[in-house]
Amino acid sequence: MPKMDNFFSVLDSLEKEIKNKPAEPQTCLLPPILENLSIKTVYISKDSESKSAVQHLLNCANILGLDIETAKLPEYLNDKQAGLSPRKSKIRLVQLYDGQSKVFVFDLFKLKDHSCLNPIWKRPLVAHNAMFEMQHLLNAGWKPEKLGCSLLADVVLSGLRRNLNPALGLSRSASLKALSKELLDLEISKDNQKSDWSSAELSQVQIDYAALDAVLAFNIFQGQYPQLKSRGLVKAYALMRDAQFTLSRAMLNGIGFNVKEHSKLVDAWQIEVASLKAELLKELGSVLNINSSKQLSNWIKENIPEDDLETWQKTATERFSTAAGVLKAKQKLHVVLPKITAYKKVNHRTNSFGNKLYRFVDLKSERLYGSFTLTETVTGRLSGREPNLQQMPREGFRHLFRAKEGFSLLGLDYGQQEIRIAALLSQDTALLSVFKEGRDIHVATAAALTGTPADQIKKHERQLAKAVNFGLLYGQGARGLRKYAKDSYSVDMTEQEAEQHKKKFFNTYPQLKTWQRLTANKAERAGIVKTPGGRERDFTRETYGFSFNASLNHPVQGAAAEIMLHVLKQLGGVICADCLLVNIIHDEILLEVRSDLAESYLEKARVIMEAAFLKVFPDSGPYLKDVVEGKTGRTWAEAK
Repeated sequence: MPKMDNFFSVLDSLEKEIKNKPAEPQTCLLPPILENLSIKTVYISKDSESKSAVQHLLNCANILGLDIETAKLPEYLNDKQAGLSPRKSKIRLVQLYDGQSKVFVFDLFKLKDHSCLNPIWKRPLVAHNAMFEMQHLLNAGWKPEKLGCSLLADVVLSGLRRNLNPALGLSRSASLKALSKELLDLEISKDNQKSDWSSAELSQVQIDYAALDAVLAFNIFQGQYPQLKSRGLVKAYALMRDAQFTLSRAMLNGIGFNVKEHSKLVDAWQIEVASLKAELLKELGSVLNINSSKQLSNWIKENIPEDDLETWQKTATERFSTAAGVLKAKQKLHVVLPKITAYKKVNHRTNSFGNKLYRFVDLKSERLYGSFTLTETVTGRLSGREPNLQQMPREGFRHLFRAKEGFSLLGLDYGQQEIRIAALLSQDTALLSVFKEGRDIHVATAAALTGTPADQIKKHERQLAKAVNFGLLYGQGARGLRKYAKDSYSVDMTEQEAEQHKKKFFNTYPQLKTWQRLTANKAERAGIVKTPGGRERDFTRETYGFSFNASLNHPVQGAAAEIMLHVLKQLGGVICADCLLVNIIHDEILLEVRSDLAESYLEKARVIMEAAFLKVFPDSGPYLKDVVEGKTGRTWAEAK
């Protein structure tokens, strides 16, 4: 894993240097930007020029501002998003700002010797949305060792609340353009972003446009870093920053995907969709568009008894909800509702996980490539997109994801992670004893709720306990618990039974209840709740203010996120030709490993995951018995 130790020491030195400089006149921030900042753009297109340029950058005491421009590969010229993908484009320009008076623009299409830039990747750098740069640089064979990110810094500083409270005066976006306006008072144009970067000769406008982005990233971060320090958020930021390398590597790895079997499955889904639709149209009439929420809502209004409509959930526009969960809960009210529910389920699955996935599949290698982001959740939890590999269907689908010939998939996940974290945060004696003794927390809770000895707990009783454990962990009331148990675990209970379960739960785990009350009270008074790593949720920045449930959720889910970020940081040291990280699903990782090394890497990964837990909770050792579960198999289904 790249070393990051001296990254912040460089920033501290830079901060002192800036404080000792005379204040720049305000006019330096007004357009034309580069001229008013007295910054010279130096275009490097000859190998004879590159050596002195690199030496100049290596001699700088500052961190360096970084940006790149990419050109689509010829076979992807008609793909609008190709420039964003390292598989479909290559680096045309590398822009490096010295933090003072020069920004160098290296044209890799003109330079024959790209190794001239090798020493640069050992320097502290900062880019905006640096995961983009990281992926492209790794794909080109470079490994930036100290790459900071002004977008991640903004996520930590703003708590992702930018678009939730307009009164704050924050822009809704954290794009480079938006932050330049908000933090630097600069109006910039991104019109040249989609210009032709594959042209034999680039215009001076293109070169200056490219140069400016490196300058802006540097200046934005220069203002962010003192705030990270003063608010105690450096640790939270650094943890996200250090995970970039492993995440980028995982996105470049992709995951094996059985295209032939998927095609057969999609054909079967499409037949099922057509059959269900035809059956529904016979009963509902061909005039009704069952894919229209408005028309389906009107049908519900006209065909469901008025008394039952009084409890039917409505949308923000006062229509009757047609969400799958609502229809499933109400399906006993009309003979057609189960068929509508079945149709919507199959149709959604076909639309989401059918032919649409081929946009992200390399048909030659039969690997599917998804994306991960660190910037979309307030707790720091990873999320996926295009496609979201975290949300692939569990049943009848995960067998499609497979290791290549001679390799195996290793699935490792944390057992009962969030409840274990809550036990450590609350120091609840009863909860901690369950984990110390290696017992099943759901069985233990089921015994407390039902009065049945733990060794006689039935499957449906354990399912009840799961609903109660997870429902009450984040402060649900009886009504919320009843709905959650039904929607998430198919467990039926009355509101009165939910209240009784809640009382027994907190009688069993009283210190958890105390911790919840104290945490929520403190968060309400201060307006802020923090994760163990310092990641903040600031309720004063949110439109609706304090939330009891969110105040309990944030430290628990945030701690889980921080544990996984530590895992990703440490995994960077074991990822090699024999071991690839191919997926991350909240508290689970999936590795692809040579089959003869599978057991060895399973143990290595288990050690890393246990050590990551100890990074966040140093005294948790006695409570980590069987905390990591691992399994191998040829497919994802087998490895889970």
